[in-house]
Amino acid sequence: MKIRISFITESLLMQSKIVKNSRSTAAGIFVLNGKKYFIKRSNVKGFSGSLRRLFRMSRAQRNFLAAEKLQLLNIRTPQVYM
Repeated sequence: MKIRISFITESLLMQSKIVKNSRSTAAGIFVLNGKKYFIKRSNVKGFSGSLRRLFRMSRAQRNFLAAEKLQLLNIRTPQVYM
């Protein structure tokens, strides 16, 4: 399942307008059925990065929680889809 999601994310990023492409993150905006969507992928930093993240939440989880908190404070934030 993880491989399939990675493939979908990669293909969406290739078709989107890239807004960030750094060593740690790739992000882009794509249009589907007339609606704009923002997609973000955190790049894997190898075995040592995986080991460090073993005991903490992933970047995606932290971003999700941050967006949820902003929405609770009535700060306009894009809807998060998982």
